[in-house]
Amino acid sequence: MILAQFEIPHLVKPKGNSRQPFMNPKTGKMMLPTPPKAAKNAENLASLCALLRPKEPFEGPLRVTYVYKSPWRKSDLQKRRRGKTVSNLRFTGSDLGNLDKQLDDVLQNCGFFKNDSQISSRGAGHGKRWADQGGVSVTIERDE
Repeated sequence: MILAQFEIPHLVKPKGNSRQPFMNPKTGKMMLPTPPKAAKNAENLASLCALLRPKEPFEGPLRVTYVYKSPWRKSDLQKRRRGKTVSNLRFTGSDLGNLDKQLDDVLQNCGFFKNDSQISSRGAGHGKRWADQGGVSVTIERDE
């Protein structure tokens, strides 16, 4: 059963995990900094998702499907205009796992689910694609 389905007209940037740990002077614990660009991207995504959040967070195991859409590369767009068939599968750019982490955290912070550990599986259409407009399609379903 589909609980939520929507489009976010914003390119998701990866959360990234190649950060240098540092010692927090107040607590003495090791921490990982959030890169400024990733934090700004998360803020922008959160502002777009906040309008779409449910009244109560979804409970139980969830299946999410994210389809990340990037604008066509100039060379592929020219080929498409000439009538040549070009695959819309995108295999370049950011790691899919890092994109997922960023969007999972944003949706959790916006109140779509209590904890991203509720995500028990990814949907069949999950992945990266080339498209006419950039953004991401989000589908959240109950996983049974």
